[in-house]
Amino acid sequence: MALFSLINAKAYCYYEKVGYNEDCGNCIAMEQSGHIIKRESNGAIRLHHKMGKEWRKQEVRQRTGDLDRKRIIEILLPPVIVFLVNSAVYWGAPRLTDNGEDHNLSLALDTKIPLIPAFILVYFGCYIFWVINYLLVSLREEEIKYRFFTADLYARIICFLFFVFYPTTNVRPELVGNGIFVQGMRFLYQIDEPVNLFPSIHCMASWFCCIGIRGDKKVPVWYKIVSVMIAVLVFVSTLVTKQHVIVDVIGGVAVAELTWFVSCRTNGWKIYRNLVRKAGGENGK
Repeated sequence: MALFSLINAKAYCYYEKVGYNEDCGNCIAMEQSGHIIKRESNGAIRLHHKMGKEWRKQEVRQRTGDLDRKRIIEILLPPVIVFLVNSAVYWGAPRLTDNGEDHNLSLALDTKIPLIPAFILVYFGCYIFWVINYLLVSLREEEIKYRFFTADLYARIICFLFFVFYPTTNVRPELVGNGIFVQGMRFLYQIDEPVNLFPSIHCMASWFCCIGIRGDKKVPVWYKIVSVMIAVLVFVSTLVTKQHVIVDVIGGVAVAELTWFVSCRTNGWKIYRNLVRKAGGENGK
């Protein structure tokens, strides 16, 4: 506290010939902290004004740097946790299934939806949309931010339970042709098997992007509208690439809204916040 009060002092002490018994408390504090103070042979103290200025700048830089690092961790860590949890859910759930019957939730209407390979651009491009909007949410005020990421965690857990205990699948069409979009579809089908379909994580995450900025006055209205439009395009892309069926889309949106509703009315966000702080090297309170 002595050091902090010294930083905010309007002027620094300058002692030329002061007896040892009249030492300034602030100067003693600076000396004890390891900063340069010259003691004369008679016990007097000389605090160089120039060194005082440099010390103040150094302290300010150190404190500002600590705050910047803390802020960066608070912004980046929750989205990173989302990525890690999602990876564990999506790639871990199939390893835990009992290889029993997979359920096909296709409706008659799904068979009437055409295959449109060009929408592979939207299907892959939405990852950029997620990164941008999740970072925007991570910049919001603390309570809203952690309620959002707590809701997202709840949603991933729900997805995991469905993927393990009620696995779903669908029938993919035969791809014809060698166009660039068809080739993209083939690549998608190779790296992503028709599992983990209900609820759709693609649709859930895209709708969370809208939920997270819904009440943020700092985000312009036009971007909120654009976000909804992008989310709808993602919904369509999951259907016309035959990655999902209509029920999957509805389930993804429903899970996002349900977990957001629960998170806004419970205090689980405080536990999530404390865990994030501990993971970032801070005390959890």
